[in-house]
Amino acid sequence: MQDGQIVIPLAILLIPYLLFVLFYLLYCGLNLHNLVRYGIGSRLLWNIIIVFSVGSLGLLIASMALMASFDWHQALSLQELFSGPATL
Repeated sequence: MQDGQIVIPLAILLIPYLLFVLFYLLYCGLNLHNLVRYGIGSRLLWNIIIVFSVGSLGLLIASMALMASFDWHQALSLQELFSGPATL
């Protein structure tokens, strides 16, 4: 608390992001396992696996690159957040 204000570090927002990424990686792993194990072994299947893997990796890298520009050590004051003008 600073001067009676409740302050939350922005790094707290990384916890839901981390949980989402872990869930997504688990989901992708299960999808890839099922495609390889139960899919029909053809060139089309391997093309789908490659496109899916490259797309997933691209999305992960893009989200991490976008989030790297934030200053995660900055604090967020709840008083400033909720004291804005009320508009209808």
